[in-house]
Amino acid sequence: METRVSHKMKSFLIVLIVPLLMTCSSTYHHSKNTFHYTNEETAHHLPRDSFMFVAVKEESKICIFKKCFKIGETAYFIGSGFVVKNTKNGSLVITAAHVCTSGPAAFYTTFKLIDIDSKKYKAEMLVKDDANDICMLYAKDLRKPPVKISTHKPLPGSRIYNIAAPVGIFDHQMVPINDGFYNGEATNKWGLNRVSVYTLPAAPGSSGSMVLNDKFELIGLIHSLLIRFPVVSIGPSYRSLTDFIEDNNARYSHL
Repeated sequence: METRVSHKMKSFLIVLIVPLLMTCSSTYHHSKNTFHYTNEETAHHLPRDSFMFVAVKEESKICIFKKCFKIGETAYFIGSGFVVKNTKNGSLVITAAHVCTSGPAAFYTTFKLIDIDSKKYKAEMLVKDDANDICMLYAKDLRKPPVKISTHKPLPGSRIYNIAAPVGIFDHQMVPINDGFYNGEATNKWGLNRVSVYTLPAAPGSSGSMVLNDKFELIGLIHSLLIRFPVVSIGPSYRSLTDFIEDNNARYSHL
């Protein structure tokens, strides 16, 4: 009798303990993978609305006896960008400095931004940092949400995401999304300041595009790729980019 009761008690305790262990395991697993979104959650959280397609047109001039005449469009190139601040009358947008740079023969340069809903905006260049290849544009009436900026730099090996328009691949409610890895920072081997290096495919048109961490917060920007190994791309360091954004967001917040 005592043996049977003891056996029943053990069975009863096992029934109680097993679900408890399963619950603890499940809760821990969920906490550990908080930012491993499902497909629907990923689509919802990615800041696609912050993306801007950047189109740049240069028109050149000819000068005769101190008088200059416009002779038509001589260059047209594209890049990517993203909103970092909504101001009183518009928004501030970041792209790569070389996207903003005019050729020596340019009479004037015009910037056009196109958002994910195909709405177009005229933009003007405010400031650029050639050493780190970062540029800030301003577009009046642009009210798309700014991308959230990470409060800390990524760890080498971290998963990253990129929203860009390589070779101009972009359309209404369609923009390519790539993922890869953050490899760390490298010294000045490419003629620039210290740079961030990513395992991330890029192409002309990707310049100025956002790099996000697994919480979809901004941690970088793409401005270059290695021609001999184009799955490796390069951008300014986290500190260079965030300092530039912080300083100029405050400087131009009145616009």
